[in-house]
Amino acid sequence: MRLLLTLGHNASAILEDNNAIIVGYEEERLSGVKSDSSFPVLSINKILEYYPEARIQVTEVCISHWFWDFSLPESKYYKPKYIAVNFPKATIREPNYYLTHHDLHAKSVWNFLDGDNSGLTIVADGFGNNGECLSIYIDGKLDYRSYGIYHSLGLMYQYAIGYLGMKENQDEYKLLGYEQQVDKYFKVNYRDKLEELIDVTYYGLMTKGSMQVEDMSVILPAVRERWYKIFNEYSPDMNRASIAYVVQTVLEGVMMKLAREYGIKNIKVSGGVFYNVKLNNALLRFSDKFEANPLAGDQGCALGFTDVRYDNLFWGRRESEPIDVYLAISKIENIGYTEIFTGWMEFGPRALCNTTTLSLPRLNLVEEINTINGRDTVMPMAPVVTENYASENFIGVEKVNKSKYFMVIAFDYISMYDNIRGAAHYDSDRDVYTGRIQVSTSEKINEILEQFGGILINTSLNAHGQPIIYNNQDFATMRRIQESHK
Repeated sequence: MRLLLTLGHNASAILEDNNAIIVGYEEERLSGVKSDSSFPVLSINKILEYYPEARIQVTEVCISHWFWDFSLPESKYYKPKYIAVNFPKATIREPNYYLTHHDLHAKSVWNFLDGDNSGLTIVADGFGNNGECLSIYIDGKLDYRSYGIYHSLGLMYQYAIGYLGMKENQDEYKLLGYEQQVDKYFKVNYRDKLEELIDVTYYGLMTKGSMQVEDMSVILPAVRERWYKIFNEYSPDMNRASIAYVVQTVLEGVMMKLAREYGIKNIKVSGGVFYNVKLNNALLRFSDKFEANPLAGDQGCALGFTDVRYDNLFWGRRESEPIDVYLAISKIENIGYTEIFTGWMEFGPRALCNTTTLSLPRLNLVEEINTINGRDTVMPMAPVVTENYASENFIGVEKVNKSKYFMVIAFDYISMYDNIRGAAHYDSDRDVYTGRIQVSTSEKINEILEQFGGILINTSLNAHGQPIIYNNQDFATMRRIQESHK
């Protein structure tokens, strides 16, 4: 057995044996602290609660690979003494200096795809080992790597959140909602400036030589200052919509320049930047084959995890009841939505119908659910659909093999109707509606979906600012929060 640990924001622990997942948790689900960066003690303890034999049977501990020095002292983020006490027969896996953080991101998406590393693979995030921020692979071999950290797309995204007074490494997903609110005046009058910024960022990434980063504590504040100056130039009044539009336009512009330059239509993506489903939509439209890693963030690239292949993300063992299909259908028919709390909990950032509110895809119900949960209404909700509904109502589904099951790509609707607008995002630049779909593979969920035409809304079962719930106690706590918003 091996214990696979991700450290930093979204810390997590996975127990693996013979390249198969046994169980896995993200620390935030157990601590209640969104994007918890603490060493995942609670996750490990929960694993040991269900699998006490792991104390003796774990022979190797593999740690996330964004640092290479495993002799670091005890801290909030790293607890080697805890590892030694709880896994006395285990050794901490020595780092492979020829295998970087970005290499692990790439291997993660390849193994998700059963070892398929063909075509163009793009990895982009804030930064990895020695400041890598963009890596490009062709047929599994590294073709290009940028250390142009001052132009890092991941840091641009993160620092935009900080600039707007929101929570970095937590609220990034909200930018897509704000982006659709930007006015036409801004789009028209800043078009040329945005093209210049896209070019500067692109060539900054594509022409930088190697940079060995010795002190990120000095470099990162300088990168933050650079982006803050750029944001201030575009929006001195800190308008969220205009900043979101700048970030999204640069993100899509740079990536599409890259894709066109390489001209390879078989594309795979990994790294935190590619949780941006609108960016993935642009790449999908360009490609003939496209896959996005459902664990695009660091929880998907712990050292050792990249040897593992998987078909689902239901890894968080817990006590729950089976779905009562008829009760769920009745509640949706009578009040418009129902709560699903069943099976093992989802690993990663998405609710995939085990810890979910299922709702009719009506705009008024989106507002009602958000109000009950104390959430703002800036983000559209995602549709969960049957396989037939997906193929008949969305463009480009045939280009995607596995990613369509994990809500990591926005697909264009073929047609839009009033009764499904709650499960859509309007892209005003292209005058189309998109949906961040999850194609359901659950027989019981599909039975519910069929009752309502093959489509419902799927939104995570949590109150605002809280992680997706883990157990019945969390459910009760969420209920109290909901009551306070009524």
